[in-house]
Amino acid sequence: MIEITKLIFFILSSILVIAVGYIMFSKDILRALFAFALVAIALAGIYVLLAAELVAVIQLMIYAGGIVVIMVFGIMLTKEISENRENSGSHQVFPAALIFLIVLLSGCYMVFHSSLTWSAAEMPEDLVKKTGELFLTDHLLAFELVAFLLLVVLVGASFVAQIAKLGRR
Repeated sequence: MIEITKLIFFILSSILVIAVGYIMFSKDILRALFAFALVAIALAGIYVLLAAELVAVIQLMIYAGGIVVIMVFGIMLTKEISENRENSGSHQVFPAALIFLIVLLSGCYMVFHSSLTWSAAEMPEDLVKKTGELFLTDHLLAFELVAFLLLVVLVGASFVAQIAKLGRR
């Protein structure tokens, strides 16, 4: 009988693979963006299974929350995309499908032939306190770089929206 964590892992990884395939072959930019949000959520679920709850929360906040919202903001403020429902081109369908299949099959091979075992690891009681201290001491630069990345993405989306607004005139 398969364990519940393995079952949840296979469900989440299936959702992830299907959503990535949808992103690759979708012609609608907005729907592909929502599929990207689904990828970020499924990946956060896998992080939770790996007992990396903090990484899962960061994944949800930065990608499923921040980046997706900023990209939706940029798409909605671009007149040509939002009014005409501009579609992205699928010019290289065969090479994309081939690469997708190669990566999918090699990933399945690695998962099924891995010598890794599933086990519950001991977690320290004050994990949140230790993580907070590490963020504000040893890893402060990485924390600030992530904040700067979000700021740059927001400024870039605003810049793209401003250029699109000027192009409408």
